[in-house]
Amino acid sequence: MTLTRRLLLAGGLAGLTAACESAKIDLPESSGASLTRPGAKLDRQQAVDLVNSFRRSNGLGTLALDSHLSALAEEQARTMASAGRLSHEVGGDLPSRLRRGGYRFATAGENIAAGQDTLVDVFGGWRASPGHRSVMLSGDATRMGIAAVQAPNSAYKIFWAMIVARPPES
Repeated sequence: MTLTRRLLLAGGLAGLTAACESAKIDLPESSGASLTRPGAKLDRQQAVDLVNSFRRSNGLGTLALDSHLSALAEEQARTMASAGRLSHEVGGDLPSRLRRGGYRFATAGENIAAGQDTLVDVFGGWRASPGHRSVMLSGDATRMGIAAVQAPNSAYKIFWAMIVARPPES
């Protein structure tokens, strides 16, 4: 890693940590662990806990971790990794992918990312982007799935997908 990249990452982490502290969001130490290491796995419960802290700090209710949505998020992250590109459309649009995957929903939204090797980094990027932030803060959503897929042969090294939704019965 170049010195410039280290300085940018350090500055970004410092800024994110300060922003999270001001919003009373606890960042578990392991949320800064690199997921590009061979065998590294995303702690999905830690991810939903982080998003829920953010939601609570904004006056919203929490999301339940949904294994079906996580499987669909993983499928999208794998599809992007296989294609080597970041795109909401690479596997079809979100409603089509959810229906194809057998997930019934009243509302749904998605965040994707690539290249951020830690949960802290991807959360910080999504939080700083108005469009991604609005997905995490959707007042209509009640469930969440998330995945990070390693892509060691791509320029990005890792692809992320998060889906929030509300089933019709909620």
